[in-house]
Amino acid sequence: MLTQDDCKHAAYSTTWAAINGKPLSNNYYYGTEQLAAGDLPPDAFNLDKTLGSTDGAGNEVRFVFTTTISPEWDWMDDKTSVNREFNKDYYRFYMKSGLTWNNLSEMLAYDTGIERFL
Repeated sequence: MLTQDDCKHAAYSTTWAAINGKPLSNNYYYGTEQLAAGDLPPDAFNLDKTLGSTDGAGNEVRFVFTTTISPEWDWMDDKTSVNREFNKDYYRFYMKSGLTWNNLSEMLAYDTGIERFL
């Protein structure tokens, strides 16, 4: 079992993304709103597969993990800036203080487990 502590933004844009075949970046982070809009970091790349195995009958079983959340912290309510046309700088792809509720919602839809960070 893998647990990613400290409610980090990387739990979404690195760990969850790698497991589920979503884009990765060596230098930046993104949120669920940016992924949905195709507003990705300039160095985004794909592994072109998911991380998992088969159940013996050829059905894919994806690897899942657990992450912590910090519901009492205001940064979980942070909004993600989406701007596909802007490339003067990439501040919108810098690491946030932690996971946002929107990122967590998408992760839960893919069976990511959660525990409260104290």
